[in-house]
Parts: sequence; structure tokens; C-alpha cells
Amino acid sequence: MIVAVEGHTDLSKTLGVSENPIVEEVKLQITLDTDDGDDSVQELRRLAEERCPAVFCLTNPVKTSVEVTKEG
Repeated sequence: MIVAVEGHTDLSKTLGVSENPIVEEVKLQITLDTDDGDDSVQELRRLAEERCPAVFCLTNPVKTSVEVTKEG
């Protein structure tokens, strides 16, 4: 199995020069070496979409917190 992930990042918002989204899309491509039929392959796709932690974090709000401390 080969898994490839592709995403395009626009840092212009991070730099304060635009309001463009930082990331608009993430693509996952899974290549299988199998003799299984299309139904099995589609079931794997469904499970990947359902159980992948990265997919979950990208498609559901995840609580985040930022803490800034200063030494000295």
C-alpha cells in the first residue's frame, strides 16, 4: 500500500498580506496492490475516511489552545 498526501499552502494570510485561506484542500491517494474486487477497495476508502485521525481533524472542529510565556 502506498499513501500519498497533497496539500497546497498559501502563507499570505499568515504574513498579514491577504485573507486567503491558508489551506483549501488536502488530497489523500491510496494505491493498493490487491486482487480484491471494487467492493473491498471502496470499503477500505470508507474506513479510511471514517477512521483516519488526520481526516477527522480536518473535517471536525478540534479544540486548540495557545499558551505564550516569557522567560525572565
